[in-house]
Amino acid sequence: MKKLFSSIIVTAILSSGAYAINIDEASVKAHFVGFKMAKKLGVPGVIDDAKFEFGKTSGSVVDILNEVKASLDFANENTKDKVRENNIHRTYIANLKNSKIEASLKDAKGDETNGSVTGVITFNDVTKEIPMTYSVADGKLVVKGEINMRTDFNTEDAYIALSTDKQIAALHGKKTWEEVEIYFDVDVK
Repeated sequence: MKKLFSSIIVTAILSSGAYAINIDEASVKAHFVGFKMAKKLGVPGVIDDAKFEFGKTSGSVVDILNEVKASLDFANENTKDKVRENNIHRTYIANLKNSKIEASLKDAKGDETNGSVTGVITFNDVTKEIPMTYSVADGKLVVKGEINMRTDFNTEDAYIALSTDKQIAALHGKKTWEEVEIYFDVDVK
């Protein structure tokens, strides 16, 4: 009986370690995907100089995600297209009260491969909770959600300036979608 009990304890200890991951904090990147054209063509970008703070860099995915904070500035968007970036600045960003973003995660639930988490995002001086999902695959932890760039952060004037601009409307086939996919990814060691 003593051997069986010892065996169960050892198995439990080893099993709990099997669900731990390690992340490479230096590899984290903040991404967004806007959409244009009737066929909803994605236009990806990253936000340069995003600062992420992880309370933990190893452990369960849930423990790691519940202690994430980020500071970034949408004015540092990088779409690898200077014309597009200039258009975003002169329309959307020019009509914001504040382009800085503060974010944190809370209420992570799930297992070591996927689950849900709540993003608490402050943008344009408005704070909102955004439902998000996470997944771990192919050496990456990815946390993803969707915002409405017209209504979620009191940004209707900015969205209208972007979507009705003659130059942008021509480039977008007269369709700029309100939904924007937001996500960050970090390498899992």
